[in-house]
Amino acid sequence: MIDLSKYLIVPFVPHGRDMNGCDCWGLVRLILKEEINTNLPSFNSAYETLNTTAAMEAIENNKSDFTQNKVELENIEPYDVLLFYKYSKLSHVGLSLGDNFFIHTDIGKGVCIEKLERNNLDRLEGIYRVS
Repeated sequence: MIDLSKYLIVPFVPHGRDMNGCDCWGLVRLILKEEINTNLPSFNSAYETLNTTAAMEAIENNKSDFTQNKVELENIEPYDVLLFYKYSKLSHVGLSLGDNFFIHTDIGKGVCIEKLERNNLDRLEGIYRVS
């Protein structure tokens, strides 16, 4: 498992994109940039309306712009992007750490590392390898 514990201090900040605070997409984007020098789109224009659903729709509609391919669970690797349903809508994203763990951030939790198990797998839309 890769060690991304330095990101555990990053507070949850809606629309955040740096170490001063991130939302779930901002955290994934920050880690990929800092750790493997991969730039993903910000989707800041979707946030201008302060509408999280619009931001997640932008991610869904532009998956081909930031992903190489969809990966099966048995082939998951560190730094793969995990898209989740929340409240029956595609509205959450995390990043694989390997060994069935992932890192993400959410309101009320902040940045956390969790095991990818049944409660998360039930909400998993897909796993994507960044290009």
